[in-house]
Amino acid sequence: MVENILVVGAGRMGGGISRRLMKAGFRPYIFDIDYSKAKEVAGKKGRALKNFSDFKTEGRRVVWLMLPSGKVTEDYVNKSIEILSKGDVLIDGGNSKWSDSIKRADMVSKKGIYFVDAGVSGGLYGERDGYCVMVGGDKKGFSLIEKYLKAIAQKDAYLYCGDSGSGHFVKMIHNGIEYAIMQAYAEGFELIKSFDGLKTPTYKIAGLFNRGSIIRSWLLELVYDILKKDDNLSNIKAYIDDSGEGRWSIEYALLKAIPAETITDAAFRRFRSRMSEPFSEKLIAALRNKFGGHKVVKK
Repeated sequence: MVENILVVGAGRMGGGISRRLMKAGFRPYIFDIDYSKAKEVAGKKGRALKNFSDFKTEGRRVVWLMLPSGKVTEDYVNKSIEILSKGDVLIDGGNSKWSDSIKRADMVSKKGIYFVDAGVSGGLYGERDGYCVMVGGDKKGFSLIEKYLKAIAQKDAYLYCGDSGSGHFVKMIHNGIEYAIMQAYAEGFELIKSFDGLKTPTYKIAGLFNRGSIIRSWLLELVYDILKKDDNLSNIKAYIDDSGEGRWSIEYALLKAIPAETITDAAFRRFRSRMSEPFSEKLIAALRNKFGGHKVVKK
């Protein structure tokens, strides 16, 4: 089955999507700034491109961007407009901000190109198990790429969410919820580990929680796997990065005056994890000492 689809980005997600397309019988073109990576992903079933502009084929073309949000995605949206024609489809499958997707859709549609924003969830396991895809944009554009969505997603795990920006908006909220769930598990297991009377490894408790309890989940399965290998996480630094979706969820909550305390707290905890000896805590300790004579721990 020969199809005119180009996946841009051969990293963890782009590579996984490309391989699922090939497994379903498609022969995608694959481009990455590292040509060797594109060739590795393409193997014998795909077609690696040395240059992005070499994507010149007959019939309708689809460009699927799987790139980091921000400037690099913006650059390839502009490059895609230069090589695509009226009736072609441009998909942004990265974690772009929903408001950026609305602007891009307006810009792309002026060229007669369909713009689709697709929030893709599944992480490293998506290639094996199938992804979950949240889609926004022109309904015609959605219908034109639906066969690809079926190929990469778990059964019934893709959905047309609405107008441009809605796919990335729903994915943003999905990630905000993810922040809060992970924070709850993290706090709970820290409390469990602090209990002096505990006579069993923590991972066994994670396993127990995942058998019939109300809080069972796939994330809890991952907690079990992680703690079984290292119950004290002795080789991991308590530094948590963020890719932006939590911040954007909070921005939207402020814009709409909708309380989102748990997501907000989870995001702020990530920021705190990156600070060494935060000044605010030093000041509180000094104040308690000054007004109440409470002990201060000296360096």
